[in-house]
Amino acid sequence: MENKWEAVIKLCKSRGFMFPSSEIYDGFSGVYDYGPLGVELEKNIKAKWWKETVHRNKDIFGINSAIFTNPKVWEASGHTSNFSDPCTTDKKTGIKYRVDHLLEKINIDCNGITDIDKIKKIFNEN
Repeated sequence: MENKWEAVIKLCKSRGFMFPSSEIYDGFSGVYDYGPLGVELEKNIKAKWWKETVHRNKDIFGINSAIFTNPKVWEASGHTSNFSDPCTTDKKTGIKYRVDHLLEKINIDCNGITDIDKIKKIFNEN
């Protein structure tokens, strides 16, 4: 039996919602083009999200910014030298998890800790 994601993709393709990008040329993994129904669905989801997130919250402001950013921005923010998302793998299922997300589930806040060894220590202790 095909996995659930493959079944969803197959259904979406058959109904004209979305297609793997450049599919006839072997495509790109994880990149999709939207058909007419997919464009409408995406537009409706974005409008609903915008209304619920931006319009209904006094402290949230919507912006539309560029997807591409000058590398100097990433350097200034520390993303190129310090940024990492430590992960761990469940030995039984093989599923990978971000360590900070697992620690958040047990109410341990790792925000602001950039030292990987400190995060590993906290994770191993808990």
